[in-house]
Amino acid sequence: MREFALFRDLLTAWLAQSSLFPDRNLHIDLILNPGAGAFRHRGQRRALLTALADAPHRVPAPASLGREVRVTTWTTDYPGHEKLLLAHLQTADPVGSGGQRLVVIAGGDGTSRGVLISALGPGGAVGPGPANG
Repeated sequence: MREFALFRDLLTAWLAQSSLFPDRNLHIDLILNPGAGAFRHRGQRRALLTALADAPHRVPAPASLGREVRVTTWTTDYPGHEKLLLAHLQTADPVGSGGQRLVVIAGGDGTSRGVLISALGPGGAVGPGPANG
């Protein structure tokens, strides 16, 4: 679990100094599946953590953005749990005015697919599909 906390902290630090949404406070919802993707393999997990630790050094940080970055970590407990988490996020609004929600998926193919299908499907978080015609 210590590596998951390190992953969260490194990701938060990287996003805090990034120029992504520079004029908005960020609320990051990290959907984490510890039993999938790079987290399952020690070497891949270490490579991921190393890349995140090095990321801020590869691109010069912009001037202080003066924004708040908050992270809520959601851990999936069973197949399909990510869909329930996303449904909850659709109704929750911890961002406030002038804020931007960013959902980060850290898991394998199944976790990513479940979140995307839930977000893009009928009644999903993204809204209606592309216009016909």
